[in-house]
Amino acid sequence: MSTSRNILSPEYHSVLAAFAQRRPLVALDFDGVLAPLVPAPELASVPVTTRRLAHRVSSLYPSVVISGRWRSQLVDRLPDVGFARLIGNFGYQPRDHAGHPEVKAMVHRWASVLTEACGDHGITIEDKLFSLAVHYRHARNRREARARILKAVQTLEGARWLNGTLAISVLPASGMHKGTALQSARKALGCDCAIYVGDDDTDEDAFGSDTPERLIAIRVGRAAHSQAPYRLHHQADIDAFLRMLVGLRAPGSRPQA
Repeated sequence: MSTSRNILSPEYHSVLAAFAQRRPLVALDFDGVLAPLVPAPELASVPVTTRRLAHRVSSLYPSVVISGRWRSQLVDRLPDVGFARLIGNFGYQPRDHAGHPEVKAMVHRWASVLTEACGDHGITIEDKLFSLAVHYRHARNRREARARILKAVQTLEGARWLNGTLAISVLPASGMHKGTALQSARKALGCDCAIYVGDDDTDEDAFGSDTPERLIAIRVGRAAHSQAPYRLHHQADIDAFLRMLVGLRAPGSRPQA
């Protein structure tokens, strides 16, 4: 479906309000949601206003961040926000370097194959132990670089790939993803529904992880096809969305026990 319904529109206020009166989990991606997209991933940071609003939301709702980044990078960038969980590597890192030795070994083999197939050409391969991020932002011809990456990825046994921002994420086809991470966190934190905000194809697993009665899925930016029925026009709209969540838990708008 096309994500044409802006969740900030007054006509959808009642949808969000109904969820706020239950016990929702608020789950947010990092890059492109809490943090503006920047030319180099290592430069990403959360603006002060957004961080303050996120802290307020996390004091009112069980709240988590689910990202493809290393968990340690989330901890460094969100030291004082108060999220219940910071989940990295598409769910493989609820804690730093958590388990799954067989996944680590498989991903390491993939990294070797992709380095041989894609080395040079302006392509860099980030081995995140449980997944790979194959970046082509510095390639002279990005279209050719992306095609080269996809051709190589299709030779990897047990892998799936997802479009990111000038990168291809590679992770186990039958393992964890943002959808399993979202639902695991929802259950662990005792929530009966969830609100999830993401910005690219790596979030589609989360968008499709539950029914509309138990999940409000919101995609940042326009997408020709997405499982998210709602959208925010721009990353900068996240502050307005967080303010809305805070307002829905103001005095007089008590959640059900």
